[in-house]
Amino acid sequence: DASGINVTQPTCLQGGSINGILVNGNGPFDYQWTNTTQITASINNLADGNYSLTVTDLNGCTVNYGPVTITTPAGPTAAFTWSPNEPNVADNVSFTNNSNAVTNFNSEWTIGNTSFNSTNLDYSFTDNGFFDVQLVVTDMNNCMDTLIQTIYVIGDATIPNVLTLNNDGKNEVFLIDALKSNSSLVIINRWGNVVFETDNYLNDWNGTNKETNDRVTDGVYTYLLIEPNGMKKHGFIHVVH
Repeated sequence: DASGINVTQPTCLQGGSINGILVNGNGPFDYQWTNTTQITASINNLADGNYSLTVTDLNGCTVNYGPVTITTPAGPTAAFTWSPNEPNVADNVSFTNNSNAVTNFNSEWTIGNTSFNSTNLDYSFTDNGFFDVQLVVTDMNNCMDTLIQTIYVIGDATIPNVLTLNNDGKNEVFLIDALKSNSSLVIINRWGNVVFETDNYLNDWNGTNKETNDRVTDGVYTYLLIEPNGMKKHGFIHVVH
């Protein structure tokens, strides 16, 4: 008799259950459910799936019931993006919460040792480097999901003024600290000839002339660095062998 059956669907915190089935006849009875090893009329702590019951009495007669469907509700999935993708120190960084069904969630952000309770977040970093940003979303069933992503914050570019091409493995590349992606670079000799240029400098100029592929001669060269935001930095670099 399944007229009084009570099916409880699971959450992420506890399994489902099937209760309230009554059996009359020549006992004792043998209870066999699919998808579980439980051998009672009422079963608990169930994952999602279909459950069917076979009851056998003392005489070997059987009766079947089911299936009963147990469905675990989808829990939250934390997701977020940010803009600008490679911020500078003191830039306002907008973190956008892309978690599913975000309007029914509690969202907690953590950067360093500071936490913020808001759907989205605006934040300014006071130092350069790599920072972990954590988002924890919790739904109405107290189910949780956590996502941690690393953001690179760029400081002011530090540009060297000497390049030593003596093959000692030191200071032989024009290495710009805190170089921003897609920065263009032009290097010009004292006669105004371009010896190197690129629209996306990768910290890879080793004093080679772009025309001849030979090392440039000793002397003072002018550089012009243009960052993606249009900021220009120029100066001189001494090349010695």
